[in-house]
Amino acid sequence: MDKSDTRRGKPCWYKVDGLESLAFNDSLLLEHIVYRVITKYFEDTNLYSTIVELFLSTTYKTILGQCVDIHTGRNQAFDGYTMDKYKAIVKYKTSYYTFNLPIGLASIIVGLKDNMMVKHLEQFALKLGYLFQVQDDFLDCFASENITGKIGTDIQNGKCTWLFVSAKKKCSQGELELLLDNYGHEDPHKVNAVKKLYSDLRVQAECIEHIKDVCKDILELLKGIKNEQVSDFVSHLLDTMIFVPTIREEIKKSSF
Repeated sequence: MDKSDTRRGKPCWYKVDGLESLAFNDSLLLEHIVYRVITKYFEDTNLYSTIVELFLSTTYKTILGQCVDIHTGRNQAFDGYTMDKYKAIVKYKTSYYTFNLPIGLASIIVGLKDNMMVKHLEQFALKLGYLFQVQDDFLDCFASENITGKIGTDIQNGKCTWLFVSAKKKCSQGELELLLDNYGHEDPHKVNAVKKLYSDLRVQAECIEHIKDVCKDILELLKGIKNEQVSDFVSHLLDTMIFVPTIREEIKKSSF
């Protein structure tokens, strides 16, 4: 959908054996297999309807997020690229299916009844999704394919990223014109012009500081989880999610 060539160091599925748009049918097949697995193992339990509803609601929210992302990207004037729009895209396109779904599924299966803890876990999952996406934006722009397993295309595709929105807010009129003239183009010279502007505006350093602040917010949120086992698990999950080498070193140096 974002016209990428690789994922995790391998060709995207639509690039394999000339599949192109036929890959969409395979995605539908995979989705329906999920529900066959759920039916096989949970149909005769009292968890079945709750699990199915979780998957359906998550799919719905993810599709909404993908729609907002795509339609936002169609506006090549970029005037709709705000931090509120970015956070909405991240919440619905990324956080619900990547983190809230597996954590929510585990809560259902173990029979977690503490509504306050369930709410804390959902907030944690959404925050973790945001942390993940900001780092993903960072890596797409600044990291090599050897680290990410994919070729960065956010600038070329004119994506609404944390980097772009932050840069846009800091630009002078001349810098803004430069940013808008070069963003969303395949030309390597235009891509490099955007990256140089990011560097001049110190967006990379600001992103690292922002990620540290997000981590602090998550750690504060974890204080509301009184179950020691759950708290240890989500703390470990947070630690594994700080995966940008530069940022990881910065986090280790911080006071928390």
